[in-house]
Parts: sequence; C-alpha cells; structure tokens
Amino acid sequence: MVRTLLSAVLVLLAQAPSQQSNAPVLATASIEGIVVQQGTTNSIAGADVELSRVEGTPKAPMDPAVSNAFAQVIQGGGPSGPVPPPQLAPEVRYAKTGADGKFVFKDLKEGKYRLVSIKIGGTYNPAEYGQHDPRQRGLNFLLPEGQAMTGVRLEMVATGAISGRIVDADGEPMGHVSVMALEPQIQQAQRVFNIMQASYTDEHGDYRLFWLPPGRYYVAAKVEDLQKRSIPADEIPPGRRGPYTRAETPVVIRHTLPTGEVVEDAYALVYNGGPIDPDQARPVDVRPGATSFGIDIPMAAGRVRSHHIRGLVIDSTGQPAKAASVTAIPRQFSADVLFLRGSSDANGAFDLAGAVPGSYSIFASTVEAPLVPASTGAAPPVNQTPVPALGYLPVDMGNSDVENVRIPTTRGFTLSGRVSVEGNAAGNAPDMRNVRIVLTRDPDIVGAPAGLMALPPLPPGTPATSRLANGQPDGTGVFSLLVAPGDYRVTVNGLPNTYVKSIRIAGADVLSNGFRLATATQNPLEIVMGADGGEVSATLTNDRMELVTNAVIALVPDSPINRRRAGAYRSGTTDGNGKFRITAVPPGTYKVFGWEYTAPGSWQDPEFLRPYESAGKTITVTENGKVDVPLTVLPLRQ
Repeated sequence: MVRTLLSAVLVLLAQAPSQQSNAPVLATASIEGIVVQQGTTNSIAGADVELSRVEGTPKAPMDPAVSNAFAQVIQGGGPSGPVPPPQLAPEVRYAKTGADGKFVFKDLKEGKYRLVSIKIGGTYNPAEYGQHDPRQRGLNFLLPEGQAMTGVRLEMVATGAISGRIVDADGEPMGHVSVMALEPQIQQAQRVFNIMQASYTDEHGDYRLFWLPPGRYYVAAKVEDLQKRSIPADEIPPGRRGPYTRAETPVVIRHTLPTGEVVEDAYALVYNGGPIDPDQARPVDVRPGATSFGIDIPMAAGRVRSHHIRGLVIDSTGQPAKAASVTAIPRQFSADVLFLRGSSDANGAFDLAGAVPGSYSIFASTVEAPLVPASTGAAPPVNQTPVPALGYLPVDMGNSDVENVRIPTTRGFTLSGRVSVEGNAAGNAPDMRNVRIVLTRDPDIVGAPAGLMALPPLPPGTPATSRLANGQPDGTGVFSLLVAPGDYRVTVNGLPNTYVKSIRIAGADVLSNGFRLATATQNPLEIVMGADGGEVSATLTNDRMELVTNAVIALVPDSPINRRRAGAYRSGTTDGNGKFRITAVPPGTYKVFGWEYTAPGSWQDPEFLRPYESAGKTITVTENGKVDVPLTVLPLRQ
C-alpha cells in the first residue's frame, strides 16, 4: 500500500548529535515537474507535492539518525501525523501544483530524494516518483549538485469503489452489517486476506466501499451486534494506512428448536458469492475512477451452529486461578478474527461461547503474587510487583461442546541455547550481544500474546544495563530466554552479512518446522548462522534493452523442500541504474525473477509462480561466491 512520508513521519527518534560538516553546502539543484491523471495529459491542480532528501552524500552529509529514520518511514514504520518531527523537518520541502498542475523545487542540496504527491479528498491515490504501480513505493533517486531535473511526471490514479447489498436467508436487506474490501497477501508462504477498507450497510442493506486503489479485491461481510451503541468510522483516505487485520467477538444468538432444545448460533464471515471458505471467494476487479456494482452477499451460510469450550485455569502453584483472562483464537488466519473471550470464576472455571468447528489456540493469563522462599515463611513484600503468568492449549472443535479443558499457567519457561557463526575468518568473531532472537507465534494471529515474557523486575538500585534483554545473547552467543508456552517460529536479527543456517532442539529441525514449548525443557535451542553466503547481482532490462528501475527481483529456491524453510526466499528492488545486489545468500540453487511490480511475497505462492517457472534464470550460489545475472523484466499475469 502506497504510504506518503507526509502520513508516516512521526517516528520516535533518538536525538543523536549532528555529524554534518561545518563546511558550506552548495544548494544549486532543482526539480520541475507536473502532476497529471494517470494515462492522460489532464493536469491536477491543487495537489500537495512533498520532496524529502532521504540520504546524504560526502559533499552534503546527513546525520545517520535522520537517514535511518527516513528508512523506517519508507518501510511503513511510524504512525500517521500531519507534519514531520523536528529532526526530519529540515530535509522535507513542500509545494502545491498550480492550475496547470506544475510544481518546482529550487535551491536543493545534492543527495537521494523521494518525491510524492497527494490530493486531499481521496479522489486520487497518492503517487510516488518511480512507481510502476499505484501500490508500489517510489524510487530513491540521486540528484547531483547543480542538476536541473526537468520534465518530471507524477501520475495519480483515480480511486475506485465497490458497492452492493447484503441480504439474509430470506433475501431481505440487512442493515448495520460490517462489509470489508480485502486484499490478498502472502504471509508464511500462504495466501491470506487483509482489510483495505471497511464500512457498514445502511437501512436498505446497501453498502459502498470507496477510496480504493485500483486492483483485485475480495469482499466479506459480518453481522454486527445490534446492541452496540456506536458505529466506528473506518473509511481511511488512500495513503494514510496500509492493509490491516482486526479481532472481535462473534455475535451469538440463542434460539429454541421445535423439540424444545435450546441451541446457539454464531455469525461467521461470509465472502462474495456466499461462501464462508475464503478459498471459494470470488475476486472483484476495481478500475480507476469506476465503481464495481452489484457485489451482493447472501448471509445465509454465515449462521453456523456454535458450541462452548469449558474448563479450568490452574495457576503456577497448582491451585485454581480466579479472575484469569481466557481467550480462544482461531488458528486459521482471517482478516477479521472472531475470538472468544471470558474469565475464570472464583473456582478457576471458565465458559467460552460461540465456538464453531475448527482449531483454536486458548490462552489464559493472570497475575500472581511474588514467590517467597518456603524456608522463610514470610508474607510477600507489600509493594512488590505481581508476576504475570500465561497458559496455552490448542483445541480442536467439532460439532459438540468441549468440556473439562485444563489450562495450567506458568511464569515462563527458561529456554537456554547458543548462537554460533560458521565461516568467519579467524579473529573476526562478531559481538553476539547485537543479536536478537525473536519468537513468533505459529500461526501468528492478531490478539495472541507475545512469546517472550517480561523479565521480573530487578532489585531496587540495580542498573538496567546489568542484565541482558530477553532474546539477547551474551558476547559469546549463550542465551537464556524466558518463554511462554506455545507453538513458535524463530527468527534471528542483528548479524549483518550472515544467514540462518540451522535451528535445532534435540536434533529436530526448528527452522523448517517450528517447535512447541509446552513444559520446561533441558534441551537447548541451537542456532547456527552462516557467514559463507554468496552475493547475487543483476541488471534488469526490458525487451527494448532499456534499464528498468525500482523493479522487484526475487530469488526463489529451486527445491520445493528448501522453499518451505523460513527465510529461504530473497528479494529486493533495482536502483536508479536498473541494478540489484543482495549479499549473505545461502549457498544453493535458485531461480531469479524480475517484475516491474508484484505484491510483496507473491513469489512464495505456488499458484502465482507457476506461469513464470520456465522464465526464471537458474543460478547456483556457492560458498562466498558471486553471481551476476542479466535479467529481462517479466510481464505481470493476472
């Protein structure tokens, strides 16, 4: 999703001292251009144009803290805000197009810039210089000293809309139904949906999802609780927020059958065409400036017989845990997760309503009094901080209630291990304190608690720097993590020019398969990083032998087995010279692909990649080897 710097620059920044030279910097460059409607010569008046210098040069240096902050913004970090923070403001310039759609920036220092246009009102999607697609991020382009850059065109595409009607099992219109435009994305090599825009039906059951960038969407609807006293506004102007997910409790309805039996139904998400299975949803193509009409959704299939999950929460001492928070989250990814929520009573018992057939992850959380050594017999200190405890249990739901579930909670398991690096030259061992070990829930569903638990507070007067962070090894790579129970995937950050070679527990392949931590274990987590990765560079051209800038390059493992390994894929974009370079590539055989634009991670989807397989360039990356491959850009196929 295109996101302007204007909308995302409120990043928390360390106010590092300036490292810029005191020598005078010549500001002699300029940029002149025009903002037009995409595919036409129609100029757009009154558009706001934003120019940001995001990287410095030796002649015109930039504080590294500032350039790093811009890099975070470009990647989508930071909340929306109307103006840049003071540290970035000196590097951001603004202009507004005149009646002829033209703009100009003068007296510019040399450096790398980004150029963005936005039109207040939502009629157009924001545009960035160097895009090949309205959803794509723009190009960091070099502006040398004294250059007069002219003839720049920013082409803004008109947004589109989807409209239709939501009806019940009898074909009657349904008001106050939540309707969402969903965009398919690839996460963990699987296709999932994220929300791009959401709205509600009116009293006639009609809805309209507007301000949508052109593209392919899926539409889903969900019955809302009619007892709600307010309706949240969720129409976000284009460029102000990317795709997102949300979590809510399901609407549960009790009714009596002719036999006198009282049963409960819950409303599931229903997709365009009427199915509740997202794989059967029908796509909707949104064209620039146009509305896709008649996207009606019958909600009959969404009313599903629901059941209860009942059980007991046990605290870390083996006693019933009262007032524990209990949440059951479906293990199947959904843009709008319908999770079950409740709490335990004085006897530790809980009852969650609204469970439909499928798999759930149940989490129970509570806080407990600090432990006191049994030998003292003393009461806990009055002002000592309570300790969080967490329990986890996967449950498969069928067509009946699940009873007598027992969820033991724990203050965390200590998981020890070591990170080591293979392939380093003698005397060149990195400082392992820069490493961060991240545990991600598997599946990583919105609402699930973090895997690494908060470390207990230090004794009064103890400096915070005396203890390593949870997830941080010592200088030799030895670590001890405080981990909550659950199913996990492991990622390792903080060691440049390395790749994850293997992760194992008790000989099991954690890198490919993840792992489950249900009880304390003496088996260490062994992480091996490789420093013998190769380097792959490429030059991308089109069929006219012209260089293609800001294009997507993907390295896909040739082996289906390797494609299932976490972090097996590599990707990036070409620079202003049509060149691409990536280092620390694990040795192996790959296929290299280049597109002007494709959705992030789409090459991890076998269905997407199938028509391109024969067009990929096969390369072999050896230990510390270098491969340079010429590529021709591939046409995107729908």
